[in-house]
Amino acid sequence: MRVFAALPIPDDTRRGLTDFLSSLRRNHPDFRWVSPENLHITLAFLGELDTFGLSLVEAAVSALAADASPPAIQFLGLKTFPAKREPSVLAVEIGKGADELADLAADLESRLARAGAAAGYSFRAAPERRFTPHVTVARRGRSRLLLSPDDTDRIFSGEALLGRVCVFSSELRRRGAVYTELTGCVFTGTGDTLP
Repeated sequence: MRVFAALPIPDDTRRGLTDFLSSLRRNHPDFRWVSPENLHITLAFLGELDTFGLSLVEAAVSALAADASPPAIQFLGLKTFPAKREPSVLAVEIGKGADELADLAADLESRLARAGAAAGYSFRAAPERRFTPHVTVARRGRSRLLLSPDDTDRIFSGEALLGRVCVFSSELRRRGAVYTELTGCVFTGTGDTLP
């Protein structure tokens, strides 16, 4: 199954973000919009895993949650990705807390590398590009992912305390991906992530 580790967006913040995006949804019906219940911040996309690989991921995520405290974040404006090609993703950027999220992602990758090496299991290599925390809100649909200056100048001023880290499966369907939470762990640590 296709697996990723992510931080779900809390319900109240998700509602605020959905309200913020409502006019964009009306103005750009050709975009493939992410359903509100699927909004999250990905820490690591792990690709296809077997049952053993999944158990290693679940253990690493559980240990991460036990060691780290819940990250506090603040959202910024809209951004399209990738920057060097025609954009295919519309996202809300993370301002405050972005460095903490990058540390969490690096910590998780390190834990997975150690667990994989100890068990003789090979995980998908982490991307070479710099980790940029964001919430994907739409993908390119039937038309190009173009926004007006009025759209890109909008800022979602929401804040959130991300209390959980989860392992999800991703099933690709015609109408979009369906995410299923496989494991959810509450952050209970009082310290920072490991180097």
